[in-house]
Amino acid sequence: MRSWRKNASAERLVVGVRRHLRVVWAAAFLQWVAPAVFAAVFGIAVLGFFGPWSLNGTAILVALGALLVGVIGAAVGRRIGLDVAARAADRGLRSGDALMTSRELRQRGDDGPFAERVHVRADRLASGHRPTQVVPVRAEQRRLAVGGLLGAASLALIALPSPQDAPRARRAQQRELVRAEASRIRKAAADVRRLATPQKAASSGVAERLDRLARELQNKSTLADAQKALEGGIGDLSRQTEANSLATKTAAKGLERSLAGRPLTSTTSGRASE
Repeated sequence: MRSWRKNASAERLVVGVRRHLRVVWAAAFLQWVAPAVFAAVFGIAVLGFFGPWSLNGTAILVALGALLVGVIGAAVGRRIGLDVAARAADRGLRSGDALMTSRELRQRGDDGPFAERVHVRADRLASGHRPTQVVPVRAEQRRLAVGGLLGAASLALIALPSPQDAPRARRAQQRELVRAEASRIRKAAADVRRLATPQKAASSGVAERLDRLARELQNKSTLADAQKALEGGIGDLSRQTEANSLATKTAAKGLERSLAGRPLTSTTSGRASE
């Protein structure tokens, strides 16, 4: 396959059109998806404005930026042949198939008088034209208008104060309180593990129950649920530590024989009622 003539006007134009077609494709794709993308953004903004969910404007901008980068990457990697570019240049110049015919003759190695006249004509038609003039980026006015309107409305909803701001602040404060309480319980579990007690197994069981309670609190979304879980956990721990403290006390005083006739549960109940 022979190349075109070096520095020929037709060759330079077709090569430039091939590069510019990637820009045209990217612009056309972005304009085509703009209404759908901004409609989705507007829907998220409406949910964030009126609903209980907080709206992360930064995440939306990052997602839009990722979409733009992805389209640009796809455009750069898009394979566009010189034949496609030559046909696009012919359409833009309204030159019939002058540039494409010149390219085909050059590929066949036809250097006769007729081919030379075709090459000269193609160079004359291509001379003085830039790729952006031959294949311009066309603006889809309606799609751009719809996308711009939805984008502006989304920005307004993101920027304006939401009636859900105060409830969200309260919920955030409650979650912070729950996390702080869970952190204190985990610290208490670590303190229990560090205790050098004769009943190491019992202490380990208490620490595991504290860790489990901390995890339960971490998964609660409201302060009421966290309070309920905390009260239940405290009740379990009270019964567990009461039994362990009685066992430690009896072991220290050597009262195993005196407990033989009395169930440990009744002793625990009596201690709990004191």
